[in-house]
Amino acid sequence: MELFNQLGLETSDKGFEIPEWQKEIILERTKKNKKEDLIPWEEVRKPFKFKS
Repeated sequence: MELFNQLGLETSDKGFEIPEWQKEIILERTKKNKKEDLIPWEEVRKPFKFKS
């Protein structure tokens, strides 16, 4: 949402609900993750560098 706001885009979460089955999938994936396989948030937030 922060990125959308920075880009000047309108957002709305009114009337939007995530189904329980989707929440369960995410929770299961989160449990299976190994810390060493994840990218730290600080690293993710760095700008992309593209080769030209």
